[in-house]
Amino acid sequence: MNSRRTIILVVAIAMAGLAAMGLLIYVRGIEDNVYAGRELVTVWVAEGEIPKGASGSDLEERGLIVEKQIPTEFAPDLKINVPREEIVGLVAVNNIPANQTIVKGMFAAPAIVQTGVTDRLDERVDDEENARRRDMTTFTFNVGQTNGVAGLLEPGDFVNIMTARPLPAVPGTATDENGDPVDPASAPVAATESDPELVRTGSVYNTDARYVYQKAEILAIDTRLPATVDSAEDEVVVTGGGLITLAVPPEVAQIMYSIDDFYLTLVSPDYEPWPLPALDLNIEEFPGERCDLLTPYGAPTPETEEDSTVCERYEEDLLQQSLITNARP
Repeated sequence: MNSRRTIILVVAIAMAGLAAMGLLIYVRGIEDNVYAGRELVTVWVAEGEIPKGASGSDLEERGLIVEKQIPTEFAPDLKINVPREEIVGLVAVNNIPANQTIVKGMFAAPAIVQTGVTDRLDERVDDEENARRRDMTTFTFNVGQTNGVAGLLEPGDFVNIMTARPLPAVPGTATDENGDPVDPASAPVAATESDPELVRTGSVYNTDARYVYQKAEILAIDTRLPATVDSAEDEVVVTGGGLITLAVPPEVAQIMYSIDDFYLTLVSPDYEPWPLPALDLNIEEFPGERCDLLTPYGAPTPETEEDSTVCERYEEDLLQQSLITNARP
């Protein structure tokens, strides 16, 4: 009885094997008919399931992706051609099922694939030599379009942070443009409301703008984290101001919570922070009125060493005007 069952089982297995082989031959025959006369291209296909977070650096060596020929019209535009070059150092954004054609959007930098807020608050190395680390936290504040780079900010950007304070008041008497005393209430440079004897400085500035921090990393805007490759195409970005969340050390969050009225300026990832001192509030000329400044990028540089500088030409022009004026009867 047992031998009979064994024979039946062996026959069933053999028939199943023949059926599978026949199905494979049939499918390949269909593929051959479909591919006949068509231009074929090489794509890379997942041999088995590739889990989320799997490194793309060695998928080919591990046999997790294999080459396959398909008609050109069926090949995705973003197909990868050389895995060892195109997805090295990247990781799978999501689980990739078997037989899925591999495209570039399926892999991204590890930092982008991490989607949780706490994942993005990993300890940062402060001192590479001694491997000192620093815990990070979040700081969230609200900005409008004007103070928030017109809504052009994205999670992952870096910003400089400024704040503005009223100009300091100094003891004295409010005067008009000729220096004559006037009623503080009607003075062009008004006295403070709390004390009429205190007047604003004679600076050209309306407020005292100071840099709070430079090159702060934006962790999120409203509830938006840096988009994964999968969601980037479908994401609708709403421009405007909003809630800005920074990744900062705890002591920085404490300092920023003690300040309000932030103004953000966008900087590049290659921006190198450098101390920017407070404004000289005693300046009575705007930069555009000074021959050594003029533009936001400084005075134009002479094309050759023989050419005069702007200041030299300006002084010469003033001298000529003075000579003409003095020569008049």
